[in-house]
Amino acid sequence: MRSETADNQAEADGFVLLGDRPYAQPRDPLGFDGMAEQLASLVLASQDSTPFTLGVEAPWGSGKSSLMMQIRRHLESGEGEALGHQVHTVWFNAWTADNRKDVLEGLIKTVLEEIDPSILRKQLRSRRVYTGLRIASKAVSHWFGLGSMVDDLWKSFQLDPQLRNEMKAILEETMAEWIESTPRDLQGRLLVIFIDDLDRCSPENVFQVFEAIKLYLDLPGLVFVVGYDQTVVTEAILEQKKFSSSVTGREYIEKIIQIGFSIPRLEALQVEALMDSYLEQSGTSTVFRNVERELVIERNQRNPRRLKRFINLFILVRKTDQRAAEMKGTVLSKVLILYLYFPRFVRLFESSADPFEEFLRYFRCRNRLRGGDMQAADVTDFLEHLGLEGAAEAATASPEGVLQQVEQEIPEIYLELARDETFVRLVEDFSEDADRQKILLMLGSSLDFSTIQTEEEAVKRGESGRPLTEAVDLSGLHLAWFTPSPARREKELSFLKRMGVDVEVAPSLEEVLSLTAQALISDIPEIEEGDSAGLLNDPQMLQRLADRFPGPIVFYTSRLTASRRKSVQDLEEMNVHITDNITGLQDILTNWVRDESLKQGSKAAK
Repeated sequence: MRSETADNQAEADGFVLLGDRPYAQPRDPLGFDGMAEQLASLVLASQDSTPFTLGVEAPWGSGKSSLMMQIRRHLESGEGEALGHQVHTVWFNAWTADNRKDVLEGLIKTVLEEIDPSILRKQLRSRRVYTGLRIASKAVSHWFGLGSMVDDLWKSFQLDPQLRNEMKAILEETMAEWIESTPRDLQGRLLVIFIDDLDRCSPENVFQVFEAIKLYLDLPGLVFVVGYDQTVVTEAILEQKKFSSSVTGREYIEKIIQIGFSIPRLEALQVEALMDSYLEQSGTSTVFRNVERELVIERNQRNPRRLKRFINLFILVRKTDQRAAEMKGTVLSKVLILYLYFPRFVRLFESSADPFEEFLRYFRCRNRLRGGDMQAADVTDFLEHLGLEGAAEAATASPEGVLQQVEQEIPEIYLELARDETFVRLVEDFSEDADRQKILLMLGSSLDFSTIQTEEEAVKRGESGRPLTEAVDLSGLHLAWFTPSPARREKELSFLKRMGVDVEVAPSLEEVLSLTAQALISDIPEIEEGDSAGLLNDPQMLQRLADRFPGPIVFYTSRLTASRRKSVQDLEEMNVHITDNITGLQDILTNWVRDESLKQGSKAAK
């Protein structure tokens, strides 16, 4: 009889990683074909209005390259010739060119290389361009390939300031003759240049691309289609140009890009069909059930690239991590969703035997109290669990008042997650899973897949998607970490050390008081009582610690409740804080270091 591990391995053998290449086929999973056809028709109908630039705007990973390739396919389909115009297209990847010494050079060369070499040669002869300062007319006649001619021409532009000033006129006359040399049965020519991945370039090269379009390639017969993330490119322009506050990066972009098209957010049915196609391509269709699909889609903001990244991560973990190989694929998909998108909930496994059950008990209790029922078993059992047995029997008790008491004593994250219908369904699935006990043991033992995103990535993203505190150098900061379980803090300690923070771990208050650190981080263990658990209610000891450490005292707990937060607010004068995640810890330390720097600067100024 086959073992479960063997069955799991056989399942994993059928998984295939997804690539990140744009879609250029007639029917792409993103559903951009109709949109691309309309934009291509707009370009063709506007040929007499050239030059102009069409901007394709969307965040990273939203399918800009795929849409642009679909537009290119429609332009090359022959529709242009049906309208009497010969259409040429060329693809310029600005990010690939970003490694070159001069992106301006790369873009202009790309345009020149699409033009009939005899026309360019004729223009250069007529202007008698010489090598060094001018290219000898005799040498012009001996060019065998367009590439070498363009290279020599560009060298001359670089060496001869006078010739560089003439470049726009040379390009303009060359384009005019190229358009006039259209075959007799057609009315004109159109050259469409697609510029991709502009938002991945350095600010300097973003600016060079726009300079090339506006200063040198603003020529009849040319159309540019530029793909970019508006926020990223706007910031790059502002950084490079150093505009005054009266001129925005957006206003500068509008001078270059006459038509800005924003890719609409995928509708629910579209993104569901896209997810299904990704799962089918990767062989993981049977692994992701409806609730997991919904969570992955929404937690990745319906971004196609992020959907692919999650599926690829699942496959990588499934094939390379021994503990993951012991799980069924359907279980692992849920575990990864928890680790990546609900890390604060996962941390509760440090302090609760079964957060799944406690969360669902709260959820049912909340619903009963909202319905006005204070005597239901769901309510009385949960009140007893929280030590609030007499709350519902008090003479002044009301359902709303009892619920407020409940929500003072449960982890704050429960209130947020109870509003997420899909998360509730995920937890219910976990609770009904036949392997539930095995899952609880794994999560409770600080399961940590090495291939899951790093702590740095989690901090950069922010667990709630909010903007993070402005970066401050924390290297050289000396911390003491009071914890009875150093093994549970391995990830946090490793993260801080990679930031250059010096961390000393102390398992007892006696050792903590012997340290000379700048700040103190203290665990609050919820299962076994100990020194740290009592600190929050011991103002005298907290005062001794505040006198010992000049920086903040931070309680780092997986179980952050409203009542605990209130206790800390009463201790603000001693610079005491509380958080349940690494992002919050970084913010507290960052704010203190910044404030200290400002104080030192103020003293120095006096």
